[in-house]
Amino acid sequence: MMSLSFACGGVENESSDNNVMEQQAPTPDPDPTPDPNPTPDPNPTPDPDPTPDPDPTPDPDPTPDPNDRGPAELFGAPLADDLEIVLFEDILAFPEQYADATIQTEGIVRQNCTKRGCWMEIRSLTNADSKTMNVRFLNYGFFVPVDSRGATARIQGVTSMETLSEAEYNMLIARGYTAGIVQKDDGTIVRLGFTATGVMMWDRND
Repeated sequence: MMSLSFACGGVENESSDNNVMEQQAPTPDPDPTPDPNPTPDPNPTPDPDPTPDPDPTPDPDPTPDPNDRGPAELFGAPLADDLEIVLFEDILAFPEQYADATIQTEGIVRQNCTKRGCWMEIRSLTNADSKTMNVRFLNYGFFVPVDSRGATARIQGVTSMETLSEAEYNMLIARGYTAGIVQKDDGTIVRLGFTATGVMMWDRND
């Protein structure tokens, strides 16, 4: 009896020890607080080279301003900034509209006086075969350079118009003089001229 009681007692003690172990099982720690200043890796692996961006498409060159010709030579009086610039072709096409009017126009010097520069003929800026107009200078108060042929000129002054008879026309043609001679739609022949008070000139001798 004593032996059984001891055995039972031993079993009872083993069961009791197991209960104690179950009750004392450690509670897992909560998530640890991260280190606010982690030690950097002394030998970090470098990132691979990034793919370079392709070369950007360059902006196209701006369209040049046809009126931006750079500095001009001035002969005679300064030209007004607020005066109408009439196309040379319009003067030839509508001579009555501009007769005796103070205007500005532009053209290429086709030829000029090679002795003193006391006159010149200009043609259209864009048509080398256009008619020309004779330009003289008010009261011979100034002249242009004798090597002005081929230069771009802007002139200010008064346009004149003279109606020609058939005999006058034939005489001028026989002399080889054609500057400013225009035949209108009604068959009338006129001669245009221009008396300039000032001339601006670009690209002389270019």
